[in-house]
Formats: sequence, C-alpha cells, structure tokens
Amino acid sequence: MLINYWRAEKLTLSLADQKLIQVAQKQIPSNFCTIDFARTASGQLIIMEMGDGQVSGLQGYDESTFYKSLRKNLDLDL
Repeated sequence: MLINYWRAEKLTLSLADQKLIQVAQKQIPSNFCTIDFARTASGQLIIMEMGDGQVSGLQGYDESTFYKSLRKNLDLDL
C-alpha cells in the first residue's frame, strides 16, 4: 500500500519505481515494513529510510482512512 501521509492521497508509481521499492523491501526480514522515499530534483526516486514496521504513528494521517485502505488492500471480509 502506498500513501502520501503529508497529503492523505493514494500514490501511483511507474513500474521502475515499484521495482526499486520491491527490491528494497526484500532486504527487510519482516512481514511488515515501511519505506520512505522521495524524488530528487531530476525526478529520480530514492529511498530515504527503511524500517521493519515499528513506527511511532501515522504522522497525522487519518487513521480511519488508513485502516479502510488496509482492509481494502488485504481484501478482508469482516
């Protein structure tokens, strides 16, 4: 799931950008992880920080939107 927690909007990435994140994600031996990324002035995607999902919060992102999106992306029938 990709979110822009500064603007509370869903992101769409190119296949090359998705591949960069997928390769990085495989380096984290955890079922959950976070990857913060940014674009350089030239438009190149770079990874700023990676973690094993032990984050302190949603950084002001609306919790109900987060959990609705999580539920939708996990396709849970609750």
